[in-house]
Amino acid sequence: MFLYGDTVSILRSAGKRDKFGDKTEKDFHHDVHQVGIDWEASEELKPGATEVDNRQLIVSDVILYVPYGSDILASDHVELPDGLTYKVNGRPIPRKQNPLTGGWTNTTVVKLTRIEG
Repeated sequence: MFLYGDTVSILRSAGKRDKFGDKTEKDFHHDVHQVGIDWEASEELKPGATEVDNRQLIVSDVILYVPYGSDILASDHVELPDGLTYKVNGRPIPRKQNPLTGGWTNTTVVKLTRIEG
């Protein structure tokens, strides 16, 4: 994949649930190596849910290019090399062909989102 790519950690729920039925803890599951990271996919400031709390949300989107067949699920969280944890946004998309060049690339595209604020 990317010979000098980064290593990311996949965090998967251990199955424990809180009193509302939501899965709570994310445990280390495995590492994925040789990952390409598009850090500048987008970062937006959004107004808060209500005008009373006077806060802004920062929504950061990152795109990962992982080796084809990597074990990443839509319910996973990913810890990037900067130490921050992002949620997988949607289903990972396997690609065997580069849409720009038509050449073969065995990659899976994973969109990540982090919301702060």
